[in-house]
Amino acid sequence: MVGAESVKPVGETNFDVADQLASLGMEAIHPRAAAGLRESGIELQIKNTFEPDHDGTLISENYTSEDENVEIVAGKAKVHALQLFDQTHACHIDRVSLDLMTIIEPMSLEVISKEMTANSLTYYLNGSATAIDKVKQQLKLNYPDAQVSCRVVSMVSAIGTKIDSTETLSIGTKALAEAGISPVALHAPVRNVSVQYVVEEDEYQQALGVVHHALCEPKQESLGLKGAA
Repeated sequence: MVGAESVKPVGETNFDVADQLASLGMEAIHPRAAAGLRESGIELQIKNTFEPDHDGTLISENYTSEDENVEIVAGKAKVHALQLFDQTHACHIDRVSLDLMTIIEPMSLEVISKEMTANSLTYYLNGSATAIDKVKQQLKLNYPDAQVSCRVVSMVSAIGTKIDSTETLSIGTKALAEAGISPVALHAPVRNVSVQYVVEEDEYQQALGVVHHALCEPKQESLGLKGAA
């Protein structure tokens, strides 16, 4: 999507990064399997059947990059942003969050990310539109005074074993703005492993390329390499 000349294999990473990729539907290893390997102290070497001589990627529990940098830019198109706004539960929206999860779990929907304010919840979900509609209907029954809405967006995520979330957020947002893309939402967790840029549904491929170019390629160019992960 960003051009074969702009990428290179990720030689080494950790299970935390693998978990972030799995949340986007890119399962190098299933999170439950990864948990077993971590507990047993077993490293995982992923190789390409068609390139048996290539070292591939080593995933371990304790690996951390020496420098603060983004190792991979990934993402997911067609993410459902389900939002509930309810002022009758202001400052107690965490209780609504627990109820919402009991509705979501039986629907085979995957939670990618979420936002919470004093009176609103937004869950970013992967799954069928039919399941989303059922959740919306149940929420409207449970919370008749709330505003329940859903829109389809796309998510681009910058991931690494050790990144500067503030700098990553700033550089990526500036690059998107210069490309004429205004993010719908931005997420920079305290744990410095990923930064997420939520964009309009039809801006996914362009946004992915812009963020990759801004965060991955400059470092590789300075090292004399052709591309980044």
